[in-house]
Amino acid sequence: MMKIMLLLKEVRQRMTRKNNERIEFTSIYSLSLLPDLCLKPLQLFLFCMVIVLPQRSLTVYAADVSAPSVQNCEINGGPCSRKVGRVSVTLDIDPKPVKAMNELIFTVTLNGTGEYGYLKLKLQMPGMFMGNNEVKLVKAGNGKYTGKGVLPKCHSDKRLWSATIIGVPGLAPPESSFLFNVLY
Repeated sequence: MMKIMLLLKEVRQRMTRKNNERIEFTSIYSLSLLPDLCLKPLQLFLFCMVIVLPQRSLTVYAADVSAPSVQNCEINGGPCSRKVGRVSVTLDIDPKPVKAMNELIFTVTLNGTGEYGYLKLKLQMPGMFMGNNEVKLVKAGNGKYTGKGVLPKCHSDKRLWSATIIGVPGLAPPESSFLFNVLY
């Protein structure tokens, strides 16, 4: 057991970051130490969980298959509005036509609610993970909030995007979401 503890300490030291770059070593090196350790089943399990598996950079993203897939905002025709309770919410994106891979200016206007220092606009593609994409919207006055962002191009040529307003009490998805198409 002492050999394992020393090995773990050595491995952690080797996996530290230097100059913002992670030092990698192959699992072949790690597995070559197995015969020397005379591992029992539990020790082998711990060895694999702590040393071998972290070397694999496998990330799995689950797409939201229950996500809506029908456009409810024709953003290229002008701003989209909806009323949620006593709050009127308007989304506009410039320049038009709205195209992927271009810098866009997002404007959200809220009427019937208080002023906030900033809001966030969460941009996602329904049914497909396209990375974490949030735009910080800063207060521009009179209930308007603006921010800049980019919509990435989907490799499968899907064009439907969702913009969800985050940070307003009483506004929650799906009421605060707008579904719109972009051009490529």
